[in-house]
Amino acid sequence: MVHITFAAVAAVSMAGLTLAHPGEQHNHMQIKRDIAARESRATLGKRALANCTTSATHQALMQQSAHRRAQTLQTLRKQRGITTSTSFFSAYIES
Repeated sequence: MVHITFAAVAAVSMAGLTLAHPGEQHNHMQIKRDIAARESRATLGKRALANCTTSATHQALMQQSAHRRAQTLQTLRKQRGITTSTSFFSAYIES
């Protein structure tokens, strides 16, 4: 059986850490360009999302989703025997 000392294990572990990214260099100008590109994409995405949320298609989809959730809520309340009224989805539930 081979006996490995703590010092040998520590040395091998440290060697692994130092060899993980050999020669890696950071170019600060490239990092700045990457950050600017990311900010530009975020701005474009935010603008596209803002245009989407005001469209009639989006509004109709949100209305359908709210109606579906209201129906699910009503079904679950009936299954569990809950008889108290709720006003959370009352606009979407048929009486």
